[in-house]
Amino acid sequence: MTDKLVAPETDHFSDQAKIHHQIRDKLREAVSSFDTHHDTITGQLESSQTEHYSDWWRLLKNYMLDQADLHEQLGNNLITAGNNYYTSDQNVANKMQETPIPPLS
Repeated sequence: MTDKLVAPETDHFSDQAKIHHQIRDKLREAVSSFDTHHDTITGQLESSQTEHYSDWWRLLKNYMLDQADLHEQLGNNLITAGNNYYTSDQNVANKMQETPIPPLS
């Protein structure tokens, strides 16, 4: 009881954070891969032929990178929330150890 008061055995905060960091990595990987294809395509065509495509790709790329950043922030916030939760839980457990609740009469 001195280790944890109510904290679960598995770290759900960390598990969720890992998922969001994996999503971030996949989005950035996709953008990098698509950038290579975009450069190959636009390098073989005249700029007038690819103007609309380039505009579309720039918007999609920015959207995907923004999404990756949001997943990174969410993952980091989950890690912080988990750390705060476990610290608070430990503090409560320690306090209860120092000042036990008297038995009911």
